[in-house]
Amino acid sequence: MLKVLIVGMTENPGGMESFVLNYLQKFDKTKLQFDFLSNTMNNIAYEDIFKLMNCKMYHIPSFGKSPLKNKIELHRFFKKNAGKYDAIWVHLNNLANIDYLKLAKKYNIPRRIIHSHNSKHMETGVKGAIKRFYHKKNQMLLKYYATDYWACSKGAATFFYEDIHTEKVQIIPNAIDVAQSKFNQKARNKLRNQNNIAPSTFVLGNIGRLQYQKNQEFILEVFRDFQNISKDSRLILVGDGPDKEMLIKKTNDYNLRDKVIFTGVQSNISEWLSTFDVFFFPSRFEGLGIAALEAQANGLPVITSTSVPKKVNVTDLTTFLDLNAPISSWVDVLLSVKNNDKRLNGDLIVQKFIEKHFEISIEVKRVQKLLLGEGE
Repeated sequence: MLKVLIVGMTENPGGMESFVLNYLQKFDKTKLQFDFLSNTMNNIAYEDIFKLMNCKMYHIPSFGKSPLKNKIELHRFFKKNAGKYDAIWVHLNNLANIDYLKLAKKYNIPRRIIHSHNSKHMETGVKGAIKRFYHKKNQMLLKYYATDYWACSKGAATFFYEDIHTEKVQIIPNAIDVAQSKFNQKARNKLRNQNNIAPSTFVLGNIGRLQYQKNQEFILEVFRDFQNISKDSRLILVGDGPDKEMLIKKTNDYNLRDKVIFTGVQSNISEWLSTFDVFFFPSRFEGLGIAALEAQANGLPVITSTSVPKKVNVTDLTTFLDLNAPISSWVDVLLSVKNNDKRLNGDLIVQKFIEKHFEISIEVKRVQKLLLGEGE
């Protein structure tokens, strides 16, 4: 049995965390065993589920909160445990810190997989500038520490590897279990009742960390104008993050307090998707955009930005607009979606996901072979 150590997971159930969960649930447990090393003392997203899969969970102090303790505990962990593992699978949104890879090589973990999940830097300001500096520096060092180069899209591959390792990069699709995201009428009725939303109310929804990348501030700007025309409409933002207070203030400034629902972090994502009538996803950048895939698996039309890879359009119900387009253009598309009232059925959805290589039951076989060193 191949033993793999996974690092890079966070407390937030974002796209990267969903990717890991989706694949681990489908791998052959008689051939692969996974453990987790996490840069937080708190539970990572889906930790309880991973424990049920017999994954061991190791936690060290956060580098951001205690750099010295983090480095000491990280070295201590690898010195004690590296010999147990055949591979390390490092999931990252940037290359500002590759200590995991360096220590994996130092302590002789033979397979060292680096996996890119984003296409641009998420932070701005001084913090962002520092991360950009180390990201660029570590790009040149990867060849000394990594043995395998993976990415969720070509854009994510370019962001991490540029042209240095292009011929070696494996594009690993952010495939999902379509059945788990399917539309559920009972869940729709339940959540709408709990939130005092009438069956006829048109609901815009977004799922993601409340931060610069996901651009929920723009969502509020568009929704403010949209609800002036479509009075019987609501906006639901699922997630948490550093922009929460700013977004709540903006909601109040726009007099939308009774129109916008902040749910916080939720685990029943498919139920919330079933509550929506459209998935609004104007991200500033994405490695791919797994939330948009889950929305389409639910049958939802998706309105997204041209900053999101075109490959994310699986069901042909996705509309792309430039973020520089007038707010009125976004409002017009939302009104068009509302008037068409179109939601795909399950059988057609599955067929389209298989055709575009985003159905997990098909794609997991290829990734398992890559992990086992059996090629494609």
